[in-house]
Amino acid sequence: MQLTEEQTLLKGGADRFVKEHYDFDTRRQRASRELGYDPELWAQMAELGWLMLPFSEEDGGLGGSLTDVALLAEALGHGLVLEPWFATVMLGGGLLRHATAEAKERVLPGLMGGERLVAAGLLEPRHRFDLRACETRATEWAGRYKLQGIKSLCLAGAQAQDLVVLARTGGAVGESEGRTLFLIPGDVSGLSRHGYRLRDDHSAADLHLDGVEVGPEHVIGSVGGAGAVLDEVFARCRIALAAEGLGIAQGAAEVTKEYASTRTQFGRPLAGFQVLLHRMTDMFVDVETTRSLVYRAAEATAAELPGLAAQAKLKASSAGLAVTKDAIQIHGGIGVTEELVVGHWYRRMLTVSMLLGDVAELRLPSAA
Repeated sequence: MQLTEEQTLLKGGADRFVKEHYDFDTRRQRASRELGYDPELWAQMAELGWLMLPFSEEDGGLGGSLTDVALLAEALGHGLVLEPWFATVMLGGGLLRHATAEAKERVLPGLMGGERLVAAGLLEPRHRFDLRACETRATEWAGRYKLQGIKSLCLAGAQAQDLVVLARTGGAVGESEGRTLFLIPGDVSGLSRHGYRLRDDHSAADLHLDGVEVGPEHVIGSVGGAGAVLDEVFARCRIALAAEGLGIAQGAAEVTKEYASTRTQFGRPLAGFQVLLHRMTDMFVDVETTRSLVYRAAEATAAELPGLAAQAKLKASSAGLAVTKDAIQIHGGIGVTEELVVGHWYRRMLTVSMLLGDVAELRLPSAA
């Protein structure tokens, strides 16, 4: 893949950011904070333009391509970066791109400036990733909507100032039609949140909507037309997740190669044992085949994008899990300890593999 001058600078800047700010011990300290990430680093990411990257120039962004997005996501995955770039820029912000001009003018400048977080409440406790099984209801009343229901696993949902919530305005549970997206202020009456920390050190929240009332100007896209918005945003987000998985796999393979070259057993390095050498070779083959598919998908046409994005996410998930598992096994017992990075790569890879459809579900028709 031939990078442009701007993409080379983006990649170099992201790699330097990770090297300077994300040594593993510092990351562990940062993860132990109540917020779960460093607001100063988030502000620095905003200054670098990374929060503006995927937004169009008309919306005040940089108009970056999906290849630009993938380059950044790969570096963030390699460094196990905790700041909620995917949750609030790619997913929450991606949905916000379809909001009214007034809503975008109100929220996007703060998001791109690092002052506001936007989180997406799409999932529900009983239905995993099947968004068609949406039970949260938005009942129209006197020209406004009242929302009632529970949303689960809302990434960065405890800290977000704005929330994008999926609710049913018509149709039966299980139908694609009749679902609508709403942009809800985080301080609206009737909204309560239960925040928690995921096993990969990122944060999420359950949202309880008890008569939350919003006007028609809070609708994202069209009433009952959430499916088309979700399909478009999910395709772009799957590219970002696949690239993050690629970065995780690359990091795990590199660290394992270094460990096997220095750790001795029976008088010689582990890398000198043919069976381990073959496994490490397979790890790097997985990394490079994933890289090819991720960046091919990032350059896809609009018609190709949904299918290739799903394929890239599927490959990155299966390859990333295989590589991180092998990394743990080659390291032995210390591979699962808190003090070693390889176990943390595996934990994050588990989350990445499940977001927006796991390996099994991506082989089925879209559940968006």
